[in-house]
Amino acid sequence: MNNKMIIARSEILEKSIILAFFFASTIVWTPLIPAFLNINTGFVYLSIIFFLLLFVFINYGIKKNEIVLALLIEVYFILLAIITQSDVNFNRYVLFPFGLLIAWNCARDARFMDEFSKLLTGFVGLGVIFGWISFFYVLQGGNAFFEFPNVDGRINGWYLTSLSNAVINGVARISFIYDEPGAFSFVICIAVILRELLNKNRTLSMFIISGGVITFSFIHVIITTFYFLLVLNGRYKIILLLIVASFASYTLNDSRFEFFYDRFQKSDDVGSGFNNRTVQLSNFAKVVNDDPSVLFLGDYKCHDRELKMCVEHGDISSSIATPIYQGGMWMFVFQFFTHALLIFLMFKRKFLFAAFSLSLLLLQRPYFSQIGYQLLIYISVFYMTISSGFLRRRVSKFQHRYNYDKK
Repeated sequence: MNNKMIIARSEILEKSIILAFFFASTIVWTPLIPAFLNINTGFVYLSIIFFLLLFVFINYGIKKNEIVLALLIEVYFILLAIITQSDVNFNRYVLFPFGLLIAWNCARDARFMDEFSKLLTGFVGLGVIFGWISFFYVLQGGNAFFEFPNVDGRINGWYLTSLSNAVINGVARISFIYDEPGAFSFVICIAVILRELLNKNRTLSMFIISGGVITFSFIHVIITTFYFLLVLNGRYKIILLLIVASFASYTLNDSRFEFFYDRFQKSDDVGSGFNNRTVQLSNFAKVVNDDPSVLFLGDYKCHDRELKMCVEHGDISSSIATPIYQGGMWMFVFQFFTHALLIFLMFKRKFLFAAFSLSLLLLQRPYFSQIGYQLLIYISVFYMTISSGFLRRRVSKFQHRYNYDKK
């Protein structure tokens, strides 16, 4: 086989990894798939992770110590499933070590990171444009083309070009292809974080993150503010200020948008940005007080119910307590080390915005074991860790071959 054929095959393999990673991290968890294609998403996840692992192994070569570590983590979570006799725990965590393995190897490849960032940017940019179309469509009185229940039972609707499961006073909180606006905001923020880590053009990053305001996410506004304070300078700050001022002048005195501005006020309203997570922490404290075993083994006693959950516990679905509530100390270990690593990275100026923003996102959406979120979380964490010099950076075989060919 001549060199041209080897390079061509490597190009195809690299593109396959990028596309498969993109599909697994951003597309496959859309509620549109289970709602209309009648496909078991668990099977889809399993299939795509299998092929991703295969592609990664062929392209990069996975070292024995990495395989051993992944298998040890797998045994770790299988033990949790056996101890709790819970198929829910098995399904929750069975792919976790393999997601880490994939993210680690991909994060070491500079070309992969560049191409994936471009693809994610295009996708998110399209989502922002479609989102604004839907936003104005609903604002003018447009109705959903169709509706369907999310996996959690909440009703989602397709409004011309985007989904929304929250239309308040005639204003839609846009979620693009996701189950809720916060999920879309999360993907937008990860796209901007990666662009900042890779020194991409900030004009486009600014367009993306400011455009994401239509999610009306509390944490999105905070991260946008820190992007303004920590990253932007000169003309970029002026442009973003003009964008924010324009949006504020349009919405501030419009009673339809009160729900958004109320989120920044300390109140007893569960929907407020400050109080929503406080309520979840309070619910968790009550659960632990009634049953301390939750701290060690999670909510496994609820898994034999029809809904696989204890409704009487209240909402503990999206706060810093969620990992330990679901997986006990077994999952808290990974949550702790991830945040500890991010705190370490914050002390390096070039990672301050990325590490701080990711920490904030994980306080609100700590979905370490959900494969789509997991890949986006750890591709960012591992890339920062490798780039920081904390771990010795290794050049992937494909990257070396690619650079050699370019000479």
